[in-house]
Amino acid sequence: METPYAENTVYATLRTYDTVIFRLDDHVDRLLESARLIHLHHPFTFDDLKSECLAAVDSIHFDPVRLRIVLSDQELNVEVEPLSEKPDEYYRNGVAGIFYEGIRHDPDAKRHQQMVCANAKQAAVDSGAFEAVLVDENGMIGECAYANLFWVKNGQLYTVESGVLPGITRRTVLEIADDCQFDRISKEELLKADELFYYPNHQWHSAYGHLGFSKNWRWQARAGYERFDGTVWGLCG
Repeated sequence: METPYAENTVYATLRTYDTVIFRLDDHVDRLLESARLIHLHHPFTFDDLKSECLAAVDSIHFDPVRLRIVLSDQELNVEVEPLSEKPDEYYRNGVAGIFYEGIRHDPDAKRHQQMVCANAKQAAVDSGAFEAVLVDENGMIGECAYANLFWVKNGQLYTVESGVLPGITRRTVLEIADDCQFDRISKEELLKADELFYYPNHQWHSAYGHLGFSKNWRWQARAGYERFDGTVWGLCG
């Protein structure tokens, strides 16, 4: 259970590999940029944030871990917990997903109280699904509630260009797959994609592979299930 925070807080979620924090500098930069975008005034520097993260990892004796940095106007918290990997059956058998109408406000800032994300994720759980794909009032896709979204059509990798969180995991995928193209499509068009990749932000190694990544989240349409608009997505490895 995540600790509830006030709206005027920003956060970043990170993970370790062999006790090394993945792209720590980039996450700290993005956290400070989120604070700037919501006009959050605080006394903490880049070095303060980085030192707190490194100290938190040094103080524990397990790996990998999930770190959550939370920054407010007067307080800096770094939460650390063991990182639980997704079960192999998720890759073998797939998981269900839903479409959820709603868009992220202030998409460039990673802040708390993004109720559309929390509500979308809860709607997915309540319907027996694993994740939700956000769509706007016109049925155009955005991102997942708590993850990045890429799809493949005719051998070409695509993602949405704007209106989504510019996350570090997303940036990493774009750097590796340097031929990725941007597109804006409807949920009906997304159903026709050959593959859909879902990248949880702190589960990067699970999405590293195939089409230039090794193990990945691949969504495919499944018939015979009812989830809001009648569509369920399968998450396959």
